[in-house]
Amino acid sequence: MTAPKRELTVGFQLEEMCAYALSREYKRDFVSLLDTRADTEEGTDFELYGIPCDVTTNFWGKSFMDILPESYMLTLRQGVSIEVKFGVRKGNSHKGFTAFKKPVLVVGFMLDNSTFRTWQDVLENAIKKYASDMMEFGQSLFWDWCDETGFDF
Repeated sequence: MTAPKRELTVGFQLEEMCAYALSREYKRDFVSLLDTRADTEEGTDFELYGIPCDVTTNFWGKSFMDILPESYMLTLRQGVSIEVKFGVRKGNSHKGFTAFKKPVLVVGFMLDNSTFRTWQDVLENAIKKYASDMMEFGQSLFWDWCDETGFDF
C-alpha cells in the first residue's frame, strides 16, 4: 500500500527542494524522512550527519522551540535575499506535549506564498547552490545550543 500523495504546499515544495539538493551533496550522510512517521510525528524532514532537521515556512508556529540567535541570508540574486532562521525543537503539541527522541534543527524560510510563487525558479537554484552552506551554518548554531544547554547529542 502506498502513502497518500500530499498536497504540494509551499512548505512541502521547500522541503523537497532542500532534500534534493542536500541528498546530492551529502549522499551517505543524508537520510530523507519525507512522508514518514518521523515527518508527521517528530517534525523531521531529514537527517543530516544524524541531526534531525525540519524545513518550514511556519517557523513562528512551531511549539517547544528555542530560537537560535543568528540567521542566514539566502541570496536569490543581487538585491534579493530571503532570511532563513534557525531553532531547536524538543517536542510538539500534536497530542498534548510529545517529547522528541532527539532535538530537531528547525530551518525556517521567512517567505510567504506570493513571494515563493514569484521567485520559485530562482529560489530553487539558490537552494541547489547554497543549501550546504546554509545547513552547515545552522548545524554550527545547533552544536552551540547543545554546548550551552548541556545537551549530550
